[in-house]
Amino acid sequence: MPNTMKSISLALLLAAMPIQVLAAANIKLRVVAEKDAVVLVKDKKVTKRVPAKSIEPGELMFYTLNYENTGDEAATDVVFNNPIPANTFYVTDSASGKNSQITFSADNGKTFTRPTQVTYEFKKPDGKVATRKATPEQYTNIRWVVTKIDPGKKGQLGFQVRVK
Repeated sequence: MPNTMKSISLALLLAAMPIQVLAAANIKLRVVAEKDAVVLVKDKKVTKRVPAKSIEPGELMFYTLNYENTGDEAATDVVFNNPIPANTFYVTDSASGKNSQITFSADNGKTFTRPTQVTYEFKKPDGKVATRKATPEQYTNIRWVVTKIDPGKKGQLGFQVRVK
């Protein structure tokens, strides 16, 4: 990366990520943003995932959503709706989450579907609205629906983005 590119504050990326959790039980959520960095471990250079305090264009970011059911009853069909952070794009096939259904949106979270079916609307030169298949770079949101979270149980969801 050329040195002339400015780093982007992680606070700006996280501030633009209002994660929505819909559940009947008490679900506690903590989001961790990390990146790979080369560090010295016992005089050897090792690539390690570290908290991302700032990021550069082209860097890969790893987001982990740690959840826990702190309630007394099981939570079923818990929805985690996460916007793709501003100035980034989703990395194909990077979303993960055990016991969850993962869907995507290209219309700021209005509709969600599987990756092969994500579309967006655009205006044609004649003014008519048409739809096209969205690429992962055009995704605006990721949604996980976790089937069941028993009381006291924890889990992780995750995805990667590349900084524009």
